[in-house]
Amino acid sequence: MSCLSLPLTKRFCQFELRGNLAFEECMSMEVCNRITAGEANLGLTYLTEENLRQYEEEMARGTLCIQRLLWDRIELLVARTHPLAGLERVDMDQLYGERLATAKTVRDDAILGKRMLKWAKVTKFTDVDIMKQAILEQKMIGFLPRYTLLSEGNASEMSRFAVVPVEHTERENRLSLCLVQREERVLGYQEKILSSCIQDYFKQFCREHPEFGEEGVEHADGASAVPDRDQ
Repeated sequence: MSCLSLPLTKRFCQFELRGNLAFEECMSMEVCNRITAGEANLGLTYLTEENLRQYEEEMARGTLCIQRLLWDRIELLVARTHPLAGLERVDMDQLYGERLATAKTVRDDAILGKRMLKWAKVTKFTDVDIMKQAILEQKMIGFLPRYTLLSEGNASEMSRFAVVPVEHTERENRLSLCLVQREERVLGYQEKILSSCIQDYFKQFCREHPEFGEEGVEHADGASAVPDRDQ
């Protein structure tokens, strides 16, 4: 989610804090594992309901805090000139003969399942931007969350693509983008500020795009409280 680094930096820098701000990307489940192990204090990741159940014990003890920021789902991305672009929705069984572009390691996917491992024609690219370029230029297809599709690139660029809802995925096509952090007392002041910046950003985003909160996620009006320096 490299698209988040700029808006979060803008919010964070308004506080004129000393210190460095660095963003690092890793696999979704690695975020929770690293925070649980004390190797990191704060992160953003996509989780399924099954993933969330795995961390119920840590959440009950208060050693791990997970806040759902928005609901999301995986959708198909193709060039507007692709034969699939005109469909209102597409079944997974229609796609296995297509050339798949991806920006992550092909594995037993949380939504698309083990059939991803048997996909006949897959090309893994180093990042989402190159993946999207391949989809445009080489008639490939790709899968991305709605938030990523909406946030990565500008409106002019996205007009060259078509986004098609996907049906009959191997597992329920529902994701939560979550803020994951260690217990409050462990966080430093700068980390608490960054956490409040993340929460405020997504509250505003969901007000502007209510479809991401339609599953019942509550986003309170107003900004989140900025922590005192002595907290």
